[in-house]
Amino acid sequence: MADPTCTFIFTLLVICTTISITQECTQVLMEGAPNDIDVNDIISDLKNINGVMTVHDCHVWQISVGKNAFSAHIDSETPFDTLRDANKLIREKYDIKHSTIQVEPFSQKQQYGIECDNDIHQ
Repeated sequence: MADPTCTFIFTLLVICTTISITQECTQVLMEGAPNDIDVNDIISDLKNINGVMTVHDCHVWQISVGKNAFSAHIDSETPFDTLRDANKLIREKYDIKHSTIQVEPFSQKQQYGIECDNDIHQ
């Protein structure tokens, strides 16, 4: 009688202590957005950079626990300055070391037919 009781108690103990780890791993495997970062805050901060016209196709996800990745398209009147400032913002304020930022020159979008055809614009 003692053996099955101890096994049952140990099983409950293991399940209770691994629930949070399982949830974190599932979030990473599903490439979910980190809980501590609000994408709308990032978009707002990026829009406040000098020269930025629009920010769209913006994504934040977890590569592993505590390591986040970021990607976005930015329309800008000053593409190189915007790229520098956006990378600095993402790295320093949000502590995201892996970012991919595509800056599109706003004044030349129509001339070269640069158009993002994703419907997830903000």
